[in-house]
Amino acid sequence: MPTHLQSTRTSNNSIHWAENEFSSLNIKDPRRVKRFKKMAADFHAHPGQSIPQNSESPAAAKAAYRLVEGGSITAQDVLCAHADAVTKRVKESSEQVLLVPQDTTTLNFATRPNTIGLGPIGNKAESGQGFLIHSSLCIGAHGGDVFGLLGAEIWARDAKQFKAGPAGARNRKPIEEKESFRWLQSWQKAQKLYEQLGGSRQVVSVSDREGDIYEAFALCLDTKERNGGGADLLVRAQHDRQQIGETGEASWEHIEGKEEVVIHTIDVPRSHGKPARKTKLELRWGKVELAVPAHKTKYLGLEKSLALWLIVATEVSPPEGEEPICWRLWTTLEIDTGQFAIQTLGWYAKRWQIEEFHRILKSGCKSENRQLESLERLSLVVSLDMVVAACILGLTKAARNQPQACAQTWLSDDQWKALHCYVNKTHIVPQEPPDLITAVKWIARLGGFLGRKSDGFPGPQVLWRGWRRLEDITTTFNILRNQQTCGQ
Repeated sequence: MPTHLQSTRTSNNSIHWAENEFSSLNIKDPRRVKRFKKMAADFHAHPGQSIPQNSESPAAAKAAYRLVEGGSITAQDVLCAHADAVTKRVKESSEQVLLVPQDTTTLNFATRPNTIGLGPIGNKAESGQGFLIHSSLCIGAHGGDVFGLLGAEIWARDAKQFKAGPAGARNRKPIEEKESFRWLQSWQKAQKLYEQLGGSRQVVSVSDREGDIYEAFALCLDTKERNGGGADLLVRAQHDRQQIGETGEASWEHIEGKEEVVIHTIDVPRSHGKPARKTKLELRWGKVELAVPAHKTKYLGLEKSLALWLIVATEVSPPEGEEPICWRLWTTLEIDTGQFAIQTLGWYAKRWQIEEFHRILKSGCKSENRQLESLERLSLVVSLDMVVAACILGLTKAARNQPQACAQTWLSDDQWKALHCYVNKTHIVPQEPPDLITAVKWIARLGGFLGRKSDGFPGPQVLWRGWRRLEDITTTFNILRNQQTCGQ
């Protein structure tokens, strides 16, 4: 274990994590790399705390601020190094299908009016102040592993973009000049992963209705045709696109009218005061050839039609008074059987993990509480928060999907030993570590998790609370143990 990162406040686990996560950080000055990894280890050990709180001394805090303000490391440097670690983990795994959920979130800094480089975060020029993040998460379709982030786009809007322009001006703009281009950039990250894996595994970019963009499908299909394969797209349908043909029948109506159907039962989680329930869905699917939207032909010169597959899932017998569930999914995947349609629907259902990731970023890592003078500096620190948030999400999912795994896969020897002694109120340290689910429940207890039957599985919120306490408990455990050793 590298000793140059060790501190009295940061466990060996966090130090080891920082070394692995940013091993490819491409910065010429090794002193800045060393300082950044120390800062990353502190953020990992105490998510959500400020730079002064994370620093062991005023001098250490000053050094961290100098690093952030120096401009030698950027947010993209951090995210690219992390993406390298993600790719390495994927290659070492047995996962054959990788999902890349993507989504946009906003960080609100309305209480920091003097911060340089921020912009509106709403749909009006005067709405709030902050910046946007479009994240691309990488998860396993079957094992459920959260490998981390493939990258993210970070930007602030220009208030001038909200000025009214000529009618139809937006339709004349190429996709590269629109904010929606981020959805294509995320697919490109999925495509890069596909290529790094040598085309040996399936990679699917997953998005909600905002990702229903004609140019995204066109880019995907064109790349797959030219290269003989590539990353796919799976998108919640927003537009009922027109088919090619004499009838001009809309796509949704065409698929919903098919007689071939498969029944699939799903669990609907509780929400808005309504209890959880099971329900049956009717799945229909089919291939459709879509006409190019007229304005894209007229202004952008697009002429090639799209051949996509559409899945429609509708609820059979919804509870009285409730609107039936209806999911429509566009995809470049070939849906040739009802079983694969069910599987693809399940892949889309994993998209919500990107929303959970953004919630951890804001509530657990408290990124909106960062106080720095410019967007550039905020982006750097928030990019580190993002890597930590992905780690917290990964721990949550690992405990759920691999409960019998050894806790040492996520915790250092010092951590699991300190955790065992604290929770069980004993000074006797066991020889073998607990399994992962036991350790995670212990950490959750530190964060306020009661473990009642109705509480379900511990979520990220109690875990990030407990994680911060665990670091302090581990530090105290080591101090007391070293005192006992020195006295012998």
